[in-house]
Amino acid sequence: MELHLLNAYMRRCFDLARLGQGKTSPNPIVGSIVVHDLRIIGEGYHKSFGQAHAEDVAIHNAINQHPTLLPESTIFISLEPCFHQGHTPPCVDLILKHKIQRVVISCIDPDPRVAGKSIKKLRAHGIEVISDVLSDEGQNLIRNFTTRIFKNRPYITLKVAMDIHGNMGSIGKSIWLSNRLSKFYVHRLRAYTDAILVGANTVIIDNPLLNNRLFFGNSPLKVIFDRDLSIDKQSKVFGQEPPILVYTFKHNTSFDNSLIEYIQINDNQLYMAHLINDLYQRGINHLLVEGGAKTFSTLIEEGHWDEIILIKTKEEITNHPISFASFNGIKLHSFTLGSNLVEHWINQ
Repeated sequence: MELHLLNAYMRRCFDLARLGQGKTSPNPIVGSIVVHDLRIIGEGYHKSFGQAHAEDVAIHNAINQHPTLLPESTIFISLEPCFHQGHTPPCVDLILKHKIQRVVISCIDPDPRVAGKSIKKLRAHGIEVISDVLSDEGQNLIRNFTTRIFKNRPYITLKVAMDIHGNMGSIGKSIWLSNRLSKFYVHRLRAYTDAILVGANTVIIDNPLLNNRLFFGNSPLKVIFDRDLSIDKQSKVFGQEPPILVYTFKHNTSFDNSLIEYIQINDNQLYMAHLINDLYQRGINHLLVEGGAKTFSTLIEEGHWDEIILIKTKEEITNHPISFASFNGIKLHSFTLGSNLVEHWINQ
């Protein structure tokens, strides 16, 4: 099969995989298609954790439509098929069961339980395996999962709106900086992430909902760091859909709400690392941070970040402006949303 066709089919897998964003953690997002005689006869993606994997869905869709064509078909997968028994059986065995003779993969699964083992098993059974098709794009697709595997923490995105001088707010005052288009963009980010973190001051000053109201998809798990349990229990965030995690230095005696889980952490310099590790243990792959200057600065100074989304505006804060810690990063790209400039930076 010619390279341009391999790429085209793999990009279809990527498109399918993205449909699972924000729903599959702690698993990666994966898309798959079955192709016979240059025609797609089945496709699927991993919809959510615990449900059928992409290969399983694609194969069974192909069987339902064309039950005799699988042995003469090629299956494309955005990630190496799983090798181990989890909530579902190993997908590598499913491919062997249905005698599919060619497998095309974008990138190797970084999970040590897989990590090339499925490719080796397929080839040992005489299956042709083509790997590394658009591998950079495939690896970028699972960067949240890869961070989880190699760094033992979620992939962390900081989203910051700033004025013309680089200030992100005013002490004790709620200020809206970004425009309506940027607001839609932020809700898209929320739809594609697992959890959203803010500090107590953000809740007290801005009284946000912290949900996804403007884009297709789910709302993220709401996470609040409230060291002294100072947030009013009537705040809007507590009226939203559960669950809500509140990390605090104090033992909770304030609220009587079974929809809120309180996690007491030690009052020391490593509190943010403890918070992040607890989210990792809960299966969070991607954490979006929309907190204030203190939260951002702590994460940046301790190195707990992977990308920063800067929303630069033409507004000017003149009354007690505040900024966050400087950072060293690489700017990937930028684009405009109306009057706002959005810059995407990654950690070096």
